Amino acid sequence: MLAFWYVLMHFLTYMVLDQYLNFTAILVDIPRRPFITIGMAAFVTLIPLALTSNNWSIRRLGPRWVKLHKLVYIIAAAGALHFAMSVKVVRLEPWIYIALVTLFLAWRAVRRNWRNHNRAYPRPT
Repeated sequence: MLAFWYVLMHFLTYMVLDQYLNFTAILVDIPRRPFITIGMAAFVTLIPLALTSNNWSIRRLGPRWVKLHKLVYIIAAAGALHFAMSVKVVRLEPWIYIALVTLFLAWRAVRRNWRNHNRAYPRPT
């Protein structure tokens, strides 16, 4: 939920302070600048996660809630890419974010494969 509020504030800063609520300019800007397209897609994808981040939704959606909230991995990668593409001069900081997201996603894949392997071949007792 905190990530959603941060991204919402970032989006509103862009809308109000950068574009002065000029919706025509915003609609032109989204497809013209790829980093804004990626950021906007990540923001729109984050909305259902924010709306379903409550106990009622968890109970109502059941296992589908987990599937829906796995979108957070795609959103994290899109956020790192959005940041890296938005800077005019390539610095170390965007690469650190990309490396961290890549490392966490790789760790998750390795951990999942390791758990599946242990289930398939249980230790003898």
